[in-house]
Amino acid sequence: MAVNKAYCADQINVAGSRNFTHCLNDGYSNPSRCSECICPSGYGGSKCERAQKSRNAICGGDLSLELDTWEQLESPGYSKDGYEVGQQCNWVVRSPQGTRVMAEFINDFSMFCGNICLDYVELKLATDQRLTGARFCCDQRFAGQLISEHNQMAILFRAQLSQDIGFQIRVRATRLPASIQRMGGLNGPNTGNRTTEEAPTPLGLKTFLPGKDIWGEWGPWSDCSRPCGGCGIRSRTRTCLSEVCLSDKSYESSACNFLACPIRPNCHKILFLSRLCHQSDAGATSQNCSQMAQQLAQCTQPSCCPPFYALNGKCVQTQFEEGQKETEMSNRN
Repeated sequence: MAVNKAYCADQINVAGSRNFTHCLNDGYSNPSRCSECICPSGYGGSKCERAQKSRNAICGGDLSLELDTWEQLESPGYSKDGYEVGQQCNWVVRSPQGTRVMAEFINDFSMFCGNICLDYVELKLATDQRLTGARFCCDQRFAGQLISEHNQMAILFRAQLSQDIGFQIRVRATRLPASIQRMGGLNGPNTGNRTTEEAPTPLGLKTFLPGKDIWGEWGPWSDCSRPCGGCGIRSRTRTCLSEVCLSDKSYESSACNFLACPIRPNCHKILFLSRLCHQSDAGATSQNCSQMAQQLAQCTQPSCCPPFYALNGKCVQTQFEEGQKETEMSNRN
């Protein structure tokens, strides 16, 4: 960022141009066009002065808080059918000068669960808003209060892979100390099931290599998140070593475990008993019906997750793909 500022300042001195934009919220000047800003994720506007526009959903925006007054935010469709793939929301929450932003998850919480959060809600707690914040996913709500270092917090929601319930969160202004100070840089105890690509650190402790788009080596692949059906995700990450990384290549993921999931032999019986639970005169106990619902969910699971389908015990995408594999095997023999 400092390199870009210096470059644009030199351009102004040489050309005598005033076409230079002062970027806010840790944004920086675009070296190709100094009148434009490149904004941290979650921020938008010509000077990064407001929340980034949301995508495929009516959500997000800028919010001003007051002391001891809770405001509530939620993912799209939370009170109805849940969020959908491809939706993105961005909120920029500000509290009065001399205070901080406190956030607290409430009610049901559920998002796709993998070894890395692909569907997630991210809270940027650090003063430096370029840093990746704390990311939350899976189905266990973080039970605690998260407090920003400064009087501003960006809250990002990303749905990249699945549909689920989502989250509900409430925020207010507070004078309590920041979570980063109280929780050891957010790597301390009681940090829940959060997964981050890059754990946020207090401002001034991180060093960068000169230049841009300098990446570290890829880490090892994670275990597959599902045992079969092509339903699982494996992932690996790497760290941006330079001050600026324009491309978003910090992680990559792929489907895994392509053996078709076995169909339970007693599913027909479970389906029959499940129907009885919906009849008022069945006499079935609520506990039995609850157990039946869990077993039924496994029965209705496809043997292969879309876009894969089962063929000869494997999950494939197209007939061509399977034929190509058979050709490769015969050529090896």
